Amino acid sequence: QKHELIEGQEMVIDNGLFFACPEGTNFKISKVGGMKSFFFGGEGIVLRFFGPGVVYTQSRSLSPFMQAILSRVPGKRA
Repeated sequence: QKHELIEGQEMVIDNGLFFACPEGTNFKISKVGGMKSFFFGGEGIVLRFFGPGVVYTQSRSLSPFMQAILSRVPGKRA
């Protein structure tokens, strides 16, 4: 999905949903939550984008993704 940010606009995106942005896009990587959630929760990294600019995101659903992968592994069934 394409997101067009206007001057001064900020968009926070989970690192797993980020897809692409043009070279030179203004962003920084940030931690969300405490160290415990970062190490044990498998989450906690976000990207903060600052307009103006364009950012592309993707949606994901883990179950269908894993089924698609497993269906291509020899000897495995999804």
